[in-house]
Amino acid sequence: MNNTNMSDKELLPCPLCGKNKGYSLSEGSTYRWWNMTCNGCGRIVDECSSDRRMTTGTPLPERCRNADEAWNDAGEYAESLRQQLAQQPSVDVLVDAERYRWLRERYVMANFDIYNAEKFEDGVSGIIFEMPEGITYSADINAVIDEAMTEAKPIEKDVK
Repeated sequence: MNNTNMSDKELLPCPLCGKNKGYSLSEGSTYRWWNMTCNGCGRIVDECSSDRRMTTGTPLPERCRNADEAWNDAGEYAESLRQQLAQQPSVDVLVDAERYRWLRERYVMANFDIYNAEKFEDGVSGIIFEMPEGITYSADINAVIDEAMTEAKPIEKDVK
């Protein structure tokens, strides 16, 4: 079967930009290689082996099996990486988890009616934590906790 015959396989989106605009072939690093350039973002995605042995400067096909396979292999690999990354917790989640662990060690008590119940229909509950002296309190709870984490001394655990 001739390598330049179009593949029956549908092309996956570009592994780099995700657009589904296909690729163009251009001369690669040698006459035996073709570059596959995304028609969407213009970046070279990969090289594939050409069907040329000793000839350069002749028109290139629009598609070829080797290029289709290399393009789709790169697309499948990029998609598997995207799925793995989607399963990883975000940096924000990891930072919030660290804040929670830090606060959990400093939990003191809960007060289920801090204010006068007449002033607030359902009353106001509060959770109380041990915090280091001298930190600046503000409406930005993350900033408050972050400052407290840098200023606080480690909690000494009872060893039995």
